[in-house]
Amino acid sequence: MESDTANELCTTKTNNGTCVPISECPTALSLLKLGDLKTIFNISCGFEKDSPKVCCTLSESVIVFNKNTEETATNRPNKVTTAKQVDYIPLITDKPLDPLPVREVCGKLKIQNRIYGGKNTDIGEFPWIARLKYENEFYGCAASLITDRYVITSAHCVQDNLIGKPTSVRLGDWDEETEIDCVENICNNKPVDVNITNYFFYPEYNVQNKTVHDIALLKLEEPVNFTDFIQPVCLPTTEYVMMQDYLQDSSYWAAGWGLTEYGQTSPIKRKVKLEAVPTKICEGIFPLIPKTSFPYLICAGGREGKDTCRGDSGGPLVRQVMENYENNWYLFGITSLGSGRCGTEGLPGFYTRVSKYINWIRDIISKN
Repeated sequence: MESDTANELCTTKTNNGTCVPISECPTALSLLKLGDLKTIFNISCGFEKDSPKVCCTLSESVIVFNKNTEETATNRPNKVTTAKQVDYIPLITDKPLDPLPVREVCGKLKIQNRIYGGKNTDIGEFPWIARLKYENEFYGCAASLITDRYVITSAHCVQDNLIGKPTSVRLGDWDEETEIDCVENICNNKPVDVNITNYFFYPEYNVQNKTVHDIALLKLEEPVNFTDFIQPVCLPTTEYVMMQDYLQDSSYWAAGWGLTEYGQTSPIKRKVKLEAVPTKICEGIFPLIPKTSFPYLICAGGREGKDTCRGDSGGPLVRQVMENYENNWYLFGITSLGSGRCGTEGLPGFYTRVSKYINWIRDIISKN
């Protein structure tokens, strides 16, 4: 895809046009209603702040459909049908019955950022991150709070026989060496420890093949009270947000207490910005990973010194998205696996693609 930033002209594989916000392109809005996310992905041309832009065709008389149909804007079906039910399309439920938090609750930062350009997080950043505690007070992985009773993590953090299963989660932590943390006269509360009562793994996860479906839900013994320092992250449940989970030139934030460039784990929660790497490039870098696994993965990173590492597994890969004038942080990926040489130029990491599992997540939370 080529784009002329001076006059906003753009060229994609399917059309020539003007790079505009998706809300200003009738073609893109029609594609969105029809559920044709693939074509929208192919005509994306960047972002304006947190809003996606598309290469909108100069002639708006024809809608670019996928190869399964040749209908045009003047010959649309009488009844618009959604795409067939697949694993990444959410269940249609009444909003009061949806077990996931509403956007007014999830993905919000109550304490505004105060550290700029550093690697340590601010005391109020990423308030959904949980630390998994194993036997003998050992912290081995991270997780993300998604409701007041559930955290989400990597399945290998729970089924790895070398470290056993986690017994509890810790929420609201920042500096593991102190109980009450203070930065610029802002102090958090004492971290909250909650026992885990049940584990749920995606049915197709295979502990012998950790390259796909590396996802697990952990149910907490009691509900967690949300505070300024303990908040759930939003999940990509709408088509609009889903189509932004793995766009060209998109970037994410990952955070945790894993290994640093100095070879030691960090006592303070740290963050790193990672850029998306196209699937085709990742397939070439990691030829031993089955191609059937890649639709369920987000490939990101590959810049020297910027990576997640051992101890960050199960943690969040997030970015902000604005929808209907509401700006929220969404969980797009779960730290899964890497090359083993953290922060090596040209070797990105893999993150479980959360949008592929929304139905399963809703189903587990609703029934348990």
